[in-house]
Amino acid sequence: MGNRSRIFRRNRPLAIVFAKDGRVVTGGAQGTQLHLQAWSGTAEQIWCISNVPGELTRKVHIRRHDQKWVFDVSGASKDNSAKVLCYGPHNSAAAHQLWEFQQLEDGTFRIVAQHSEKVLDAQGGDGPKIIQYGWNKSSAQRWVVGELVEYGEKLAFETHHDAYAMAHSDGSMGTAGHIKSWETFTLVRPDGSTNGVLSYGDEVAIRTHHGTHLSAQPGGDLNHKVQHIKGWERFVVTRGDGSTKSGPVLRQDKVFFRGAHGKFITANRDGDVRASAPEPRSWEGFSLITGPDDLIQNWAFVRDVTYGRSDQNYTLSIHQFRCLRPATGIHTDLAASMVGVGQALIDLAGTGLFSTPVGKGIALSGLMIMSASATAILIDKDREPDDLYFYGNGQKLWPDGKYRSTHPNDGWVDLKRPIQATGRGKVAITLMEYDSGSGDDILGKLEVDMDGVELINREYGGFVRVLNEDEDSLYELAFSVH
Repeated sequence: MGNRSRIFRRNRPLAIVFAKDGRVVTGGAQGTQLHLQAWSGTAEQIWCISNVPGELTRKVHIRRHDQKWVFDVSGASKDNSAKVLCYGPHNSAAAHQLWEFQQLEDGTFRIVAQHSEKVLDAQGGDGPKIIQYGWNKSSAQRWVVGELVEYGEKLAFETHHDAYAMAHSDGSMGTAGHIKSWETFTLVRPDGSTNGVLSYGDEVAIRTHHGTHLSAQPGGDLNHKVQHIKGWERFVVTRGDGSTKSGPVLRQDKVFFRGAHGKFITANRDGDVRASAPEPRSWEGFSLITGPDDLIQNWAFVRDVTYGRSDQNYTLSIHQFRCLRPATGIHTDLAASMVGVGQALIDLAGTGLFSTPVGKGIALSGLMIMSASATAILIDKDREPDDLYFYGNGQKLWPDGKYRSTHPNDGWVDLKRPIQATGRGKVAITLMEYDSGSGDDILGKLEVDMDGVELINREYGGFVRVLNEDEDSLYELAFSVH
């Protein structure tokens, strides 16, 4: 679960598992609400992702692998508790049928609806009905997602020692540092069939590239000298604790194979592969690897979600800025209209407000984001320009000279190099106006307390407006913190 996957492959079968108890998302007939159910491996529980045609995007359809039906928020509602249905696709751009996988720090996922920015949620905390709901970090909103292992596909068995199990032509077993033909195997059912996907508790046979099957001998030897499937060629797929509790085997899982004599297949450090381990431990775990899929069009990218910490250093960067109102002294009507705003102080710890993607707008205590029409009223192009510079980390950060003359007519100023300051947990950059005759004036301060801030791909950012009421100045900044 802690393995941080970054992509999913398009059209590959996958399961969406409720992290709290192992039940899986299950879909019924078209138009019915998704629900949680114990794993059975039937078609209603097997999903896949598909990209919006013609785009490389993180927004995907989540589709039943055997049907065209996709995850759909009923009525395109943006409300909490709106039902999530199994429904036919409307068109490739229908936002209420598009979702994004975001991986959390514990390795689980939240699954975000594009149109509402709410997440997949098990109603009431444990379902079984599936709804959308605002992100609250609860266990009801955390999912384990992974590709399923299909019977009949070619697999490599990666060992604990970063090698691959190998079937020699003489019938013996060993390991290799590469994956070629002798390092590939196929899982089949005891009757030789290859239908369905792998589940814990399944009894399987392991077929080699040579058309033979692994056979566990009573003394612990493992060879592949037989073409039939009888008792010694059967293995039970178990979890790491040796249990066979029902559930899907996901591609990122370590799997264990218990032979007919009660011993597990083990890959020793020296390359010897046997069926001799009395219990499953690290050397008995195998990762099942499929062939590479290097077509980027077949990938759906996953963003990771972490949270800022007070004991780590962060860098605040200002990429662009514009002046909306240069400083002129106290302006009572503006000050009255923005009472309580003051400097742009962002303190995100514990707010729970930042489940939405960066750049959609910020509204927090101590910071006001105005509409474009409201901003237009406040812009005053008749004033004298500010002699602007930026200050942080105890020094002037920009420009190279004493200051830069700045005015609303300039529009957005694109910085060739970002203005940057670094701090431990909390980081700030101050806007200053140069004054040759007296002390310089503070035009505003952007301060970010990173403790508890939600980071997407290790970064947070957006647009903020910084006001100094005494100077009646107003600036807008495009910033990021990483």
